[in-house]
This record gives sequence, structure tokens and C-alpha cells, in this order.
Amino acid sequence: MSDLYHYYSMYSSRKYVEQFSNGVTIISLYLDLAKHAKKLTHSGAGSSSTSSNASPVLSAAIPHASIEECVAQIKKEASLLFCIPNTPFQTLFKTGELSVQEAVYANVGWIFAQHFLNRLGSEYATLAEILDPNDATDVEVLAKLKKRLRQETFTRELVLDILLRHRELIKDLYAHFAHVHYVSADSGSAVSKVADRLKADLHVSLSMTRLQDQEPLSSDELRLKITRVTTNDHDAMVMRALLDFNEHVLKTNFYQPTKVALSFRMDPGFLPAIEYPTKPYGLFLIIGNEFRGFH
Repeated sequence: MSDLYHYYSMYSSRKYVEQFSNGVTIISLYLDLAKHAKKLTHSGAGSSSTSSNASPVLSAAIPHASIEECVAQIKKEASLLFCIPNTPFQTLFKTGELSVQEAVYANVGWIFAQHFLNRLGSEYATLAEILDPNDATDVEVLAKLKKRLRQETFTRELVLDILLRHRELIKDLYAHFAHVHYVSADSGSAVSKVADRLKADLHVSLSMTRLQDQEPLSSDELRLKITRVTTNDHDAMVMRALLDFNEHVLKTNFYQPTKVALSFRMDPGFLPAIEYPTKPYGLFLIIGNEFRGFH
């Protein structure tokens, strides 16, 4: 929580923690804007004034946001920290290189890529067609090759290292994800009725303000940028896996203010036929603090 309100240039003058016998813990924070943030707020939305003692993460948030806007955003993003309090991308959040939403999204993408990245490739599919499925020796060789490709091609550490090296692509991919799934008051879909009821709350959303700063890239534009920015095929495959994730998420509670875990309903069309010959009707990806699951 400290990292979260520091990201929005706020500090706590007092903190209270109350624990109850039923396991419920209530944390009370008395928050105020840091002095340099107050100066920027008072200078107006269009001002570019800065302070020499400014927080290193100030530019990542909205410099001219009021204390009410900051508190409203902290309340929304606290649920993400409750679901996943610690990730390998936490340092990038602390330094302001990624917002809490971008950091949690990167962690979800990391988990998705670990499990569903197509490690076998077209060459394996060609080899499987050439070899005789009735020959025990051929079947054994193919099984060993498949196991080795799955275990050694993309390790957890390699996937994480690639994501950490492509932070700007993570921002672009998150913006692509958010523009589809973030509940906007301007939405013309079935959620517009819900958005109308939430309009009074949404108009102070700093998340929406950040998303409106620049037009998100389309899927085709992202593919071209991934090809241009990455330096090898492995990096490109991992970043394209996050794009596949974006394109196949049907529903999610990522932006719901109250949740105990992240849930994503997926279109199983991204599953490679060679690894999943029987395509499931649907797929749910659920990620919590101490677990992850697929259904």
C-alpha cells in the first residue's frame, strides 16, 4: 500500500492497524499530497512546473491530480495489490516505470506465456507428420523431443528476463488490453447502462485519464512494433504471446474494485492443435496471491 500511494505522490501522516478475532484486519491511513505535488496541483493542469525534490515516480502518475482523484484511484487499485501483493515487476512499480495495473498485467502475461507459449513450433509439426505414428521408436523420439522443447526452450527465468527488457512494449500491450476491457462511460456496448450508473465515479478515474493520453496501437501495429523492437525470435515470441492473451480474453474482473483473485475467461482459439488436439469449449485462467489455476 505504501508503494501505491507513493506512486500518486501522497504520504501518510498516521497509520492504524486493527485486527479482529474473526481474522479481519482494518488498516486506516491518513493521506495527504506531498508538498511538491501540491505545488503542481495549485499551478494548474496545463502547467509544466517541477520541483527539485520531486518524487521519482511523480511523472508516472498525473501531476495535477487532486487529493480526491488520487484517493479514488488508490481505492480502485488496492484490490490488485490484495490479489497479487508481490510480483517480479514490483521494483518497476516502485520506481514509477510501470503503474500498478501495468505491473500486475505484466505478471499475468508472464504466467500466461509460461503455460501457453507454443514451444514446439512449425518444425515439430512437420516432423510429426513425417514420422510413422505406428513405429514405437519414432513415437519415443518424438515424445522425448517434445518434452525437451517444453522444458528447455522457454524457462520461467528466460520469459521474465525478456519481459523486463521490453518495458515499453508492456505499456503498449497493456494499453491495448485496457482499451478493450476497461469500463468506460462512453461505451456503446451492453455495459453502457452500468457505466452510466458509475459515471460519477468514473469521471475522476486517473486510469482513464492515462489511457486517453495516447491512442492505443492496433493488433497489426503491435505485431509490427514487436518485430521491429525485439532483437531475436525468442523475444518476439514472448511478446506476441501477450498479444495473443489480449486478443483471446473475453471477460475479466481485472477492473472490478472488489475481488479476491484475478479471473480471465479465454477463447481457447490460441491453443496450438499439436499440443491440444481436443480443443476445449472454454478456458478460465485464475490467478491469486498463492495460487494459479486453469479450468
